[in-house]
Parts: sequence; C-alpha cells; structure tokens
Amino acid sequence: MDRMFRLAVALVLTGCAPGFCQLASTDSSQPKPSDPAVFESFFHQVEELQHQSGPLLLNGRPSNLRRPTVQVATGLTDEEARILDAIASDCQTKLTSFDVSVRPFVFEARLQLMEPESAPEATQKLKDVESERGQIVLRHVQQLKAAFGDSRFQIVDTYVRSRKSGNDFFPLTPNK
Repeated sequence: MDRMFRLAVALVLTGCAPGFCQLASTDSSQPKPSDPAVFESFFHQVEELQHQSGPLLLNGRPSNLRRPTVQVATGLTDEEARILDAIASDCQTKLTSFDVSVRPFVFEARLQLMEPESAPEATQKLKDVESERGQIVLRHVQQLKAAFGDSRFQIVDTYVRSRKSGNDFFPLTPNK
C-alpha cells in the first residue's frame, strides 16, 4: 500500500497521472487557427505592394533589386491576387478606422496603468481592444478563405506561416 502511494505521488509530480497535465492533441488533421498579428502584417505588406511602382530605391538611388509580385511569391492566379488585394486593403482600412476610434480610450487606459488600483482594469481594457482588433483581421482571413476555398486558401496560409518568423513576406531579389 505504501509503495502504491509513493508511486501515485511520483506519477502526479512528474505529470504522468491520467487526466492531469495532459498535452493537447497533436493531431495534424486539425487546422491550426490563423495568427491575427501575422496575417495583419501580411495584409499590410500586400497593400503596400499595390502602391509601389518603378525601380526600388536604395539610399535614394535606383537599385537592381525588385519585390516579387503576390502571384510570383505565393503562386496565386491574377484573379486570386486581385481578391487578396481587395481584402487586404479593406482590412487595413477597417484597422485604421478602428485605431482612430479607440485612440482616446487606449490613451486613458494607459494613464490608468500608472495608478496601481486601476491597473488590472486598465490592463483588461487594453487586452479587449487588442482582441477586438485581432477579430477584425480574422474576419478578413475568413473572407479570404471563403473567396478562395479551402485548397487555395491553404496555399496562402502555408506561405504566410512559412514566412512569419521573418519581417518581410515579399523579400527583395536581384533583377535578372
């Protein structure tokens, strides 16, 4: 009996007890949710590509560098690229409008962070604002998925996930 008790305690302490401290399933068939911060950056860069024209400047001088088009970088068709451009632009417009509307609220919450008694409430308010901002991005990701269908959206999602550790979804490449 004493031996069983010690074994049970050892199992609990190491996290091996059934039902306790179990890791989430690693079933790869379940799609991972999209990261709003990564897609926000991606949408921002897609929109920036729409406004770039002419040679890229390096230290104010034309260079032999170029940015790949969305189609070249991701493998999308011209029509899919136009859809992506429209959704990315709409997302950026809505985020800008949202940021302007919450600016006074965010400022007030940051001031409250300096008062220890108000800090937890202010922290929660800021988290709620960030969550709402993330939801704007995720709604646009869902629009993209609906427009592309699962298989074509997977191409974009895989591309975005593969580039998320870098700062640039469309890195400069030398002209050939």
